[in-house]
Amino acid sequence: MKKLLHSLLLTALLVGSMAEVCCAATLQVASSLSKPFTEAILQGYQNTTGITFDVTYITPGTFTERLNWLYRKKIDCIIGPNQEEFYVANHYNMLMPYASEQLFEIPQELQIKKNWWTNIWVDYIAFLSNKDKLEKLGIYAPDSWLGLLNPQLKNDIVVGDYETSKTTYSGIISLWQMQGEAASLNYAHHWNRHKVKFVKDDTDALEEVVRGKKALTFAPLSIALSLEKQNQQLYVTIPQDANKYLFVGAAIMKSSQQEQLARQFIDYLLSDAFISYIDGVSPYSLWHVKNFEDNEQRRAIIGDTKIAADDLGWSAITKKEILKQWKKA
Repeated sequence: MKKLLHSLLLTALLVGSMAEVCCAATLQVASSLSKPFTEAILQGYQNTTGITFDVTYITPGTFTERLNWLYRKKIDCIIGPNQEEFYVANHYNMLMPYASEQLFEIPQELQIKKNWWTNIWVDYIAFLSNKDKLEKLGIYAPDSWLGLLNPQLKNDIVVGDYETSKTTYSGIISLWQMQGEAASLNYAHHWNRHKVKFVKDDTDALEEVVRGKKALTFAPLSIALSLEKQNQQLYVTIPQDANKYLFVGAAIMKSSQQEQLARQFIDYLLSDAFISYIDGVSPYSLWHVKNFEDNEQRRAIIGDTKIAADDLGWSAITKKEILKQWKKA
């Protein structure tokens, strides 16, 4: 009861403080999330506070291209980049730390040291398969990285490019951290000879599986589950031998001209009012960090999946070297 009252009080204070600055205030937001999902988030924010926003979508591209794009823009707040992107953005002094009062309700393992950015949702790596293709191949949908090396899947897997896909690189990292360098590079040796098709990004890879051109791809679990609900020919499995948190977060840019609004926006993303609203309109099965430990649906889906601990100083800063070793294996 005490926790509930505190949360209600924070929500009331949040709305009240926003009302004081809503007149003629506009928040500049950059998003790497889908347009419908971004619009749903920001519409809820505007409906609650009266504050308007201008949204710019982060240009698809390589790690470096996306960061350079962000550096040139005058943005107050960013939402959606992955952990490695946030880490490197902070490494280049692009972010402003902020510790929301609501962080006390979030498990310590989901928080960021020194609060350079804030995790809002938790996602995972999933495999999305086309059941018709699997039936023709005479195999079941794999639920491990080793299962991807089934000879029947040779030339029938499609993934986003290492440099532009969030999920493909995350898969490499989870394997490397759970199995060690030697075992991972041995896996890479076989993977590199498996005739995997690489496309521009995750969206293109998903499209090939949905259309039945390829049997399997990687995807964030939230997107894979959403597509599975829409198409009975699709089937989702989770690599249980090595996985990692795919966080969806938000951060304040150091160049922000509306620091107070940006802080209040992050407070809103952590509020119970926002959680209730977005759960009713979102097409994705994302788990909010605030409800992470108590979410029975998440535990039922994830089960005993092995989760790699993030080492962003390694995976973000040395990404080029990691990929160089992987490709040469």
